Amino acid sequence: MPRFMWWLIAPFDVARAAVIHDVLYSKIRHYRYHNNDTHTAFQAKKVADLVFKHAMDDAEPAVPGWKKFLCYQAVNVFGASSIKPTEADK
Repeated sequence: MPRFMWWLIAPFDVARAAVIHDVLYSKIRHYRYHNNDTHTAFQAKKVADLVFKHAMDDAEPAVPGWKKFLCYQAVNVFGASSIKPTEADK
């Protein structure tokens, strides 16, 4: 969940799903840094975003449907910039 969206959607009830998603994005950045393979990275991003969605579906306590929808759309639309490699991905 992008930080600029936190004012609208407090991320606390999606935190477990977000941690999994953040780890997956970190691995994608690392892969992309070392392999310069944008196509595979974007395919992996799609999978990571779906894992995030499914993790929210299985969360306890339940995440409201409207929040799952907005959170998934946020990572789907804005997540591409988060898989760009940085020096920290060495």
